[in-house]
Amino acid sequence: MRIDKFWLQKDLLITFQPFSKEMTVRRQWIQRQEVEAFKANNNLAKVNIVALELNDMPPSLVASALDVEVVAHNHRSDIFQPGVLTEMDAFISARETLGVSFSYWGPVSAGADVGQ
Repeated sequence: MRIDKFWLQKDLLITFQPFSKEMTVRRQWIQRQEVEAFKANNNLAKVNIVALELNDMPPSLVASALDVEVVAHNHRSDIFQPGVLTEMDAFISARETLGVSFSYWGPVSAGADVGQ
């Protein structure tokens, strides 16, 4: 996961890897691809979504949606500024296209500290 896509949490462990010229070149190449794709989509964030049925093994494909335009739904205004895109925004944006639903639990029934 990219470091700019998650927020600092209590008891988070961060490790630093040794410098690698090859990984730096790869990271910069990936970031250039992301910028080029964003520009090619008229500065709109678009993703491909695949929904898998995980109740059966092996998993089976339930639905997929290509080039879904992701819009901010601002569900976590307690953490992110308005307009920040999250993975949850991608699923919500694709929900109608996919014809599937999902659940999100803020508090955990086990009483674990989830920061809420």
